[in-house]
Amino acid sequence: MPAPKKDHTRPYRTFTPRAAAAGLAKCCHHPGVASKGSGRTTGTRLYAASRSHALKARALAEASNEHDRLDAAAHAGAAVELIAKAVLAELDLRLLHDRQMHHALLDIDVRDRKGYVPRPPSMTTTVGTSLAIELTARLIPGCRRHESAAQSVARTRNAAVHMALAPAPSQLEDLLSGMQAFTDAAATALRGASTDYWGVDFEMVREQRAASELDVPTTANAHVNGARSRYEDMVGALSPEFRESVVAEIRSRSAIDGDVLDEIECPACCDRAAVTWG
Repeated sequence: MPAPKKDHTRPYRTFTPRAAAAGLAKCCHHPGVASKGSGRTTGTRLYAASRSHALKARALAEASNEHDRLDAAAHAGAAVELIAKAVLAELDLRLLHDRQMHHALLDIDVRDRKGYVPRPPSMTTTVGTSLAIELTARLIPGCRRHESAAQSVARTRNAAVHMALAPAPSQLEDLLSGMQAFTDAAATALRGASTDYWGVDFEMVREQRAASELDVPTTANAHVNGARSRYEDMVGALSPEFRESVVAEIRSRSAIDGDVLDEIECPACCDRAAVTWG
């Protein structure tokens, strides 16, 4: 009787701070996709590159010259992108593939079929920055809180690299704060602590992060107040009956993009609202 086959496709459900040290890359061992250690090797390389870019971005925090601010934006965006891809690589190297998911699924589903030709683990292109950030945010709660800031850093990097549009000096502090928050959370999840990521800057980064966290409630309240004001501008002058029908019509036209996690009362309009990943 042949030995029972191992289930290599069981998904990992958690991503703990010490998951990498415990061998998170062990799911990257499908024949023809990646060897057991390749995910960790790639992740380590991406992690080191992210660290280098993050430190270079911090060194330009006080830049007043336009070209220095362009460099700061480029380094900050690269740091965010590379740390996100490090997380994905150490979980499963196939998550880095772009436009090759059919090959990856084939590698999983028919790896034991006679005549199957395994594909060498090569990647000419990788998943886009925005999607890498989104996936990392789904894996790591600390990154989830700062996903929006990380996406903003990525957009600013694109504007700097592709259009030579430098962030204003007043925007640079927010840019670096968002980079630090996201990369610090990811580095902590990957290595158990971000001490080696920041090196001698570790304590300073922690102090800056603690200060920026105090601004989160203020920023959130400003967004809620702005949304409430726009909502009242739209329906405030309507009668209660007509308002209800208008809101119902708007709701019917609102497509939900993403997995619905919960339903809560919207703090802006006090109606029921779906909480999604999208």
